[in-house]
Amino acid sequence: MIRKNVGGTDVTGATGLQTVDYTYNIRGWLTNINNVNTLGDDLFAFSIGYNDPQESPEALYNGNIGSVSNLVI
Repeated sequence: MIRKNVGGTDVTGATGLQTVDYTYNIRGWLTNINNVNTLGDDLFAFSIGYNDPQESPEALYNGNIGSVSNLVI
């Protein structure tokens, strides 16, 4: 799953309060739910840093999570 509408009262899922976008790295590990840097109309964003030195003080290549960041409106 890459994108999903969530929230609201529409049971079909055609509309929602926000669209949730999932981003994965080359290994198939979840790296982002929405985007912390460009929130836009989203109500929530979450980022997981495994081996990205910009987000983690120590790059971890074994699957361990090096850092997380989130943003909630």
